[in-house]
Amino acid sequence: MKTIHDKAPNAKIVLMGYPRLLEDNGSCVLGMEDVEGKWLNSVADILADEMKGAVDDANSQYKAKAVFSDPRGVFTGKAICGDPESVHGIVISGQAQADNDLPEPSMQSFHPKPPQVPACMPTPLRRHSRTSNTSSCGNRGVLRTVRGTPRPLESVE
Repeated sequence: MKTIHDKAPNAKIVLMGYPRLLEDNGSCVLGMEDVEGKWLNSVADILADEMKGAVDDANSQYKAKAVFSDPRGVFTGKAICGDPESVHGIVISGQAQADNDLPEPSMQSFHPKPPQVPACMPTPLRRHSRTSNTSSCGNRGVLRTVRGTPRPLESVE
């Protein structure tokens, strides 16, 4: 963040966090053990703490205009095994090689599904508080599509 701040001192830096990937510790994922699901979800929490700390450090050490955008609340209940499921599970893209019978997972695997992505991207519609170093990924004013109809996201703050 220091390099960004040094090159663009007036830029607002938004550090985007990660959602928890699994609901019910991945009970719907074939072969996923409960302990593995818990560990995988804990990674999002650890990353959020570290990323928020990096934003706080950047703001205090060199007056960066940085915020942390936390998508975990927006995806609560909607991760893999959720309803509606807003995060891709394993997406198969086809064969890795002509002589290989195993399909190759797509890079879409474990990423938000397209209708959910705009809700978690910083946009001019989202207003970050000048006094807070944390931003909610689901602030009011941002739209999501539900069965083809744009609807406001619920606030998670």
